[in-house]
This record gives sequence, C-alpha cells and structure tokens, in this order.
Amino acid sequence: MSIDDSRVRYWPLGENTQNFGDYISEYLAAHLFFNLRPGTSGIHIIGSVIDDIFVPPQAGRERPVVFWGCGVREPGGLSRANRPSTEIRAVRGPLSAAELNLGADVPQGDPAFLLPALYRPRKLDALRGKTLCIPHFHDTRDDDALRAASGCDVVVRCTIAPSEKALTDIIDAIFSADFVLASAMHACLVAAAYRRPFAFWSGKSIDLPFKWRDAALSLDIPCVFVSHIDEGRRHYTEAIAPAIRLPDMRPSLLRAPLLVRASGLAAVLQWYRENPPAGGPSDPLEDTEALARFATEQQRLFDSILAATLSQQPPAKALEAPPCRGSLPRMLFEKDGTPRLALRRLLFHTSGKPRRLLRRWLMRHGAPPRLLQPWMSSDAYRALPKAFGLPPVAIPRTGALRVPNGASAMRPERPPAGIPIVEGRRRVLLIDGAYPTPDRDSGSIDAVHFVRIFSELGYSVYFSATGSFTSGALSTVQRAARAQLQRMGVIVVDDVYARSIGDLIRANGFLFDLFFLSRVHAGGHFYETVRAHAPEARVLFNSVDLHYVREGREGCLEGDKSKIDAARATRERELHLVRHADATLVVSEEELTLLRKEAPEARVHAFPLIRDIAGRSADFAARRHIGFIGGYRHQPNIDAVHHFLEAIWPRILAELPEAQFHLMGADMPDCLSARTDPGLVIVGHVQDLRAAFEEIRLTVAPLRYGAGAKGKVLSSLTHGVPCICTSIAAEGMQLGSDGGILIADAPDDFAALVVRAYRDEPLWQQLSSDGLRRAEEHHSFAAGLARMTAIANSL
Repeated sequence: MSIDDSRVRYWPLGENTQNFGDYISEYLAAHLFFNLRPGTSGIHIIGSVIDDIFVPPQAGRERPVVFWGCGVREPGGLSRANRPSTEIRAVRGPLSAAELNLGADVPQGDPAFLLPALYRPRKLDALRGKTLCIPHFHDTRDDDALRAASGCDVVVRCTIAPSEKALTDIIDAIFSADFVLASAMHACLVAAAYRRPFAFWSGKSIDLPFKWRDAALSLDIPCVFVSHIDEGRRHYTEAIAPAIRLPDMRPSLLRAPLLVRASGLAAVLQWYRENPPAGGPSDPLEDTEALARFATEQQRLFDSILAATLSQQPPAKALEAPPCRGSLPRMLFEKDGTPRLALRRLLFHTSGKPRRLLRRWLMRHGAPPRLLQPWMSSDAYRALPKAFGLPPVAIPRTGALRVPNGASAMRPERPPAGIPIVEGRRRVLLIDGAYPTPDRDSGSIDAVHFVRIFSELGYSVYFSATGSFTSGALSTVQRAARAQLQRMGVIVVDDVYARSIGDLIRANGFLFDLFFLSRVHAGGHFYETVRAHAPEARVLFNSVDLHYVREGREGCLEGDKSKIDAARATRERELHLVRHADATLVVSEEELTLLRKEAPEARVHAFPLIRDIAGRSADFAARRHIGFIGGYRHQPNIDAVHHFLEAIWPRILAELPEAQFHLMGADMPDCLSARTDPGLVIVGHVQDLRAAFEEIRLTVAPLRYGAGAKGKVLSSLTHGVPCICTSIAAEGMQLGSDGGILIADAPDDFAALVVRAYRDEPLWQQLSSDGLRRAEEHHSFAAGLARMTAIANSL
C-alpha cells in the first residue's frame, strides 16, 4: 500500500501553484478529518473529478477510489467499466446524482459549504464596499483588462501558494467584499456559503458547463452567466437572493470517507444549531439509528488505520495486546492496570515523557494504546512533570448514541466548580508543563515575567500546569510554586475546577479572551480543544524554544536515529501550531528567520528573554573562580558540563591552577554531583543568585546542542559577569565581544578565551559593562512589556 494513495488527493497536488477551489481539500483534511484511510487508491473530497481520468489502473473493488462531495466532470465521463472501482459516498449536486443513478440515499452538497463552520474569516477594511472579480485559474489577462471587462473594483486570483494562509486570505476577501463576480466556481460557492452576494461571470469562456449547472441546482438557483458587475447585481437581487437555499451538509458528514475529528464534528454541529437550514429536515444526527451507523463507520475507519499502522510497525503490536488475557499482560501489568516497573522503564522516562516507541504511537494516533490508558489517566502518572495529556474525546465503539446540544457533548460528567471571575477585565489562561520555579530554571523566570506582563496589560491571569494539575499529588517544590503564583494574584486552575485541562476548556473556554499555550508538548497539546470550544478567543503559542531544532541537534550529535525520528515528529506538530495560532513567540532572531522559511504564512514574533537587571557590586579583584548555572532536568546542560570537565577544564587548570569551577543549579543528577574532578566545587541549588554571582569572575556556557536563546548567558550578563560561550549557547542573542561574551567552539580555543578573560582586567571590565548595557536595552522588563503590548494590539 502506498501511503500517498491513502490520503486526500486533488489537482494539482504537490505543485508550487494551487487552485483555490481544489486546495480547499487541504483545509478540510486538516480541520475536519484525519487525513488517512488505508486500502484505497485515492480519496477525493472536492472538485469535478468523478471521471475515468481520476481512476488509476490499480484501482479495484479491494482498493477503490473514494469520492465524497465531488461532481461529475462531464456526462459519460465515468465509464461502466470503472464504476466498480469507485466508492461514491456523496456528490456535489442533483445532476451528478442523476448521471450516476445514485438514487435519493446518497447525500448532495459541495464540501465548501462546510467552511463557515470551520473557519471564521476576518473583515478586511480595504475591501469594504468593493466589488470583487475572481477570474478562472487559466485566465491570464492582466488586472487592468479584467477590471475593464468585469466592471469590478478589485481582482483577486484563485492561483495561490500551497499554504493555508493563502487559502484563507481569499476567503477573507470574499467575506469582506460587497459583491463577488467569479468565473472560478468555488469562489461563488464560498460566497454562497458565507452568504455574500455573488454571480457567475462568463469571463473568457465557460469551462465544463455541466459542473456549473450541477452547482446551481444544488443551490436552487438558475445557472445564468453575466458579463458585467451591474448585470450581476440585478441578477442576484431578482433571481438568486429570493431562491437560494444551501444544502444541508450533515447527511454528507454521516457518510464521511475519513475519520472525522471530534473538534470538526463539534464545530459543524454547533454551526447548524446556530444556523439551521430554512425549511430543512430535522437534525439527522439526532436520529439515534443514524448516529449509531455513523459511530460504527467511524470505528471501522479507525480500525483500518490502526491495522495498517501496526502492520508497518511490528514492535508496536505488543502495545495493543488484549487486556487481561494470556500470560504476557499479567507479566507486564498489575491487576489495577499499572504497568510493571520494567514496562514503565521501557516506555517512559522517569519524568513521565514517553520514550521513542510510545511517542511515535502517540504522534500517529493522538491517544495511548488501550492497555496503557488507565495508567496514563491516573493521578500518579499525571503528576509527573512531562506526563502526556490524554486527548479529551474518544469515539465510542458500539451502542446507540446521542449527541447533546452544542459543546456540552464533551463536558465532564461532574460539573466544574465556579471559576473566580473578575468583572470588567480581560482574561488570559496560561497553560504550561509545571508551575514556574524561577529559582530553579530559566524557563520558569520567563513564565513569571509573562504573568507580570499580562497583569500589567490589564488581564486577569489564570494558570494551569499539565504536569501539576492534580492538586493532591503536588511535590513540595510544586506546592510552593503554586502558592507563589497565587501570591502574585494569579488564579490557579486545577482539578478543583475540572477533571482535566481539556474538560476545563470545554466547559469554560468561552470565559477567556486569550490562551497562552507554552511548549509544543504542554500547552500546545490543547490547541484543537481551544479552537473548538473558544472560537472567539485568540491563541498565542509560546514556543519557549523550537523543540524540534533542539531534539534534532541532540540526535545528530549522538548519532541516534531514534531521536532524529522523534525530532521529525515534533517538527510536524510544532510547525502545525506555528501556522495555525494567531501569533507565535520565539526567543531568537535565528528561530524567527527559520520559521519565516518553514512557515512563511505564520505570524511569528521575536520576543527576547526578560530578566531583572541586578547589576554588580564587587569588582574584578574581589572575584574568583568560574561558574556554570543551569537546571539539570534539561539534558543539554548535563551534556555541556560533562563536555567541559572532560575536554576543556583540564586545559584551563594547566594555566590557572588556583581556579575553581563552581557547578550551580537545581535537580543535579548523581552523574554530576558524584564527580571529583580537580578544582570542581559542587554548589547545587542556589537560593540567592545575586550573592553567588558576586563571587564569580566568569561563567561558561559550553553547550553542544540546544535551541533558542539561553537564559544562563543572559542571567550572567544581568549580574555583570562575562560569559564564555559556544556558538550554540550564543545563538539568537545578537551578542559578541561588544555584548559581554566571547565565543569559541573548539576545546583549545574555548579554554584560551577563559584564561584570557580571567586574567585581563581591562577586557573583563569592558565585557562586564557591555553585557549590562545590552541586557538593559534589550532584555529588561520594560522592553518586554512594550513588545507584548504591540503583539497584543496586533491580535
């Protein structure tokens, strides 16, 4: 089976220039479906493609070509010989249904009519009161000629870049214009979907008249082509507006060719409850029998995907062993469903982060294997700092089903307690992996500053931590961190209010104006839930650093293919969040440049690290020794210290035998704290960072991999202590010898710079002063507040 054959196909798939109408397939595949169904020779969900030319020779009854919501290209286009190689689940309109002799059971309607349920367009002031001409894909006349021929104010072409933003930009234009005159059929259908005035334009020629008649009949309007905007306005007023009726797409959804996303289904149901079809039938999804058939079909599709994935990855089969049968489950699981220690070590890091085998499963399926679900939803697991959050919605396997009204279908069984509300203030919910501990790691300092910034901007600040959501299982450190947040005026939202963060958003998402989602594997996990249940809110994705860059560098450094593969999976998810969030924050110009290449349509802002500028009291002569500070739950720090002690420190000691290397930071593992290298002083967790820095003459940041800007470097500079860095450690901070640091990568060069800066007082004074100046200019709280004000205003 070719994976490509099992995904949605369209013309011109994979090319640099796309057609607006056909590219709607990509949007639906991303927002309504899970884009994979094994055992087919292709899936088409939009376009005039029911034709022999879209039925490849390898298609057959076992691997048919699937059509859903598509139209017949021309009468007789699909031959009798090829008909058995197709599966037609829904068609565009009555002409296609008649041509194929489908009868009344096959639903009708173009999938473009679902767009209003899935995408809320922006109103563009520049197009207010303007008339829009959208020519056919192959119309090569220049804009002046098109304006002269149509009489319209603005020309918008349906030739677009292959990006979601390019697609939604045209939808925004159609939604914003006063009138749409188009010879691109889907421009007219999208205008109809968003209830904007439109007319079919004769343009240069009429392509495929059959498809236009089919689309017109699906809307109950006459198939008339006009030649000028004035004629189009009259025709719309007299013939289209009184007659138009959009087809009900819910019956088509019951025959979806792919597994339907829970968020997409909820959005469509909500849309139809708010915008019921005039004179249409009752909700087909309120029919218990129809919904049971739908659930059965969804389960069949899910099982086919699962079977195909397992057949391609034999090691994963063990994860789906039948529960409580045979000797293997008894060997691997306790009676209460808890994995035994050996299995936990195989599948999870001690922090709770799934290992490679399980991570690949989770990235593919979005949910753990059934045998692991009791453990991964338990309080014991969810209290771990990097616990994977279970998806909020599961599709039932069997039985008669009923979908209640609105988003309440996905609310928790027990109602959440009332969340405290401060009237008259905007509300922001920050979601991160843990409560911030600014005395223990750099990322927590940033989290605290974001809390301060949003408070300054007038928000009521709410905070949820994925790894500390269960209040009864907090460690001493996390309990203190939670209390510190509350002293800052933050409303901590945990299991007092809902069983999970997903439940919290589903029940209370409408309360928030802004969601601040930190880290791809923490806050980023809830993006789809936020979009489905808080459609009016803005989403700000805080990358912290680009995880896929850091993970990829680690894999390449170690030559570990499994880590490289995991980084690719992280990249897919992280770029998805970047592309779809209302804005994304990165901490360095390098990451900003990278994302402009990887996701040019995304709204990305460089937001440098923020630190309080402590300054320095002690001068050069009063200081001794060399320091390193970092949090040791961060693997790049552990690697950096080992590398420094083994490859660089001996060279320094040969020149500076009196020097000491002070190793500072929280959560130091035994592999570091047990070292007895000459001159090494194990300091560990430092409560008073200012006092510690007053004794240090230099710090080092010998990182060999990582991503983003490095808090350890900036913290050193804000205390007036120069830092000797590798190029990875200096990355993204636009610093050099005029900014308080010196850079080298080779061990000999690195050691030579340390010795030089340690001995040369004028150089040290210059580095210290320059570092403090640059920190004040670019990394102060005032500078961060100004940047966030601008970003918030842009949202």
